[in-house]
Amino acid sequence: MDYWLRIVAVLVIIVGLILTIEGFLIAPQGEIHHSVLIYFGECLIFVGCVPIVEIYTMDKEK
Repeated sequence: MDYWLRIVAVLVIIVGLILTIEGFLIAPQGEIHHSVLIYFGECLIFVGCVPIVEIYTMDKEK
């Protein structure tokens, strides 16, 4: 369980970072504004960090 949780959390963080960087670098070419990409990327980074912090605190308690 912890193994897959770590993998999913890291993947979500990576996708969030990619979307955040793309939001800053790529000019809007369609309906999605760059601020939406930045906001969604930041949300993904936060969602990926929460399980990592939980795993870290559980490891410290052991």
